[in-house]
Amino acid sequence: MFTFISIIHIIACISLILIVLLQVGKGADLASMFGGAGTQSLFGTSSETFMTKLTTAMAVIFVLTSISLSFMWVSHYSGTSIMKKEGIKQIEAEAVKEEVSDGETEK
Repeated sequence: MFTFISIIHIIACISLILIVLLQVGKGADLASMFGGAGTQSLFGTSSETFMTKLTTAMAVIFVLTSISLSFMWVSHYSGTSIMKKEGIKQIEAEAVKEEVSDGETEK
């Protein structure tokens, strides 16, 4: 499941990047090129194109896969700390050294 969601997440990342790069900016018309921003009003008409809807959908997929991957990662690795693992390894190494040194003193 983790692999499947990771693949979906990577596809969403790449497609979101490409979709955003392919979009035309709001001020990319000829009038705004020469400083005439009078074509845009404060509460102008909302003309959602296919690209803006696709961008929104990909952003939602990206956020949902990010959250689900983080929850899956935490639930899988909860309670395991690198410091605890290193401490356990160090204790085991010291125990082995003590066993070796006890074996050498008995001879």
